[in-house]
Amino acid sequence: HLALYNLTGDPGLQIQYPKLDLHLEATQGDDGEFTLTISSPSRTKDLDPEFWVEVTRSSQAHDVKEFDKAALTGDDDKARAKAEDVIAANHANSNDKVVAKLKVTPDGEGSVDGKTEDGTPVILHKYFYKGKLDSPLEPGDYILKVFARDTKGERCGFAAAKFAVKK
Repeated sequence: HLALYNLTGDPGLQIQYPKLDLHLEATQGDDGEFTLTISSPSRTKDLDPEFWVEVTRSSQAHDVKEFDKAALTGDDDKARAKAEDVIAANHANSNDKVVAKLKVTPDGEGSVDGKTEDGTPVILHKYFYKGKLDSPLEPGDYILKVFARDTKGERCGFAAAKFAVKK
């Protein structure tokens, strides 16, 4: 009966859109330009992707600020409020892993024979893009992510690929 909750409008549940199964491949050239390939067994007339770069889960993308820990339990309401504001900002900064956006242009599409994870033959539709970061990255490990939907907004999907910036 769980599927019926979407029909009755339970605001606590997200509507389950039909999934768009995606796989992302990314290579970075010496000039910093990325060559990106999105593969999907689902054919979509027009794909509307959004690319961004995040630090790894164990890294921080933004600085966290120091605060007076004693102010949290002290009698000074202004000092406590200031410490709580810093904690709230630190929480937001520590969960924001995005360090750059990727501006892309379509570079063609095609289809190839492929296989699913269980070995079932499938035709993979490939969408090619070229892109550059909107800001340079420090050396380290990163994750390039893509969220894509068809232009009608009927299906959506997500994929990620790891890459490193060398010193």
